Amino acid sequence: MILDIIENALEDLSPTVTTATNADDAMAMLDGGLRPRVLITNVRLPGEVDGLGLAREARRRVPGLAVIVISGDKAFLDESDGLPDAHLLRKPFRVQDLLDVVGQRLR
Repeated sequence: MILDIIENALEDLSPTVTTATNADDAMAMLDGGLRPRVLITNVRLPGEVDGLGLAREARRRVPGLAVIVISGDKAFLDESDGLPDAHLLRKPFRVQDLLDVVGQRLR
């Protein structure tokens, strides 16, 4: 349900919004040629690869990819994460907060 809300909200900023429910599906999309401008991922994802692992691999495949990491934990990003310039959005957040960050990254 949350994924649907975010997807609908983001469609106002970009004509193409693609969603995946886990890192394996997202990486399969990248393998299939998808080259997003922004990746939004939760730190915790179902499966073996977490959101930070997905973000690192996506950036390796799509240089310059903007990354937004969502976390409800006291997680933080630093240089050791291998995600320079990634934005951490803490839960709970308003949809408008996410839209603002995505809009900044699309500029």
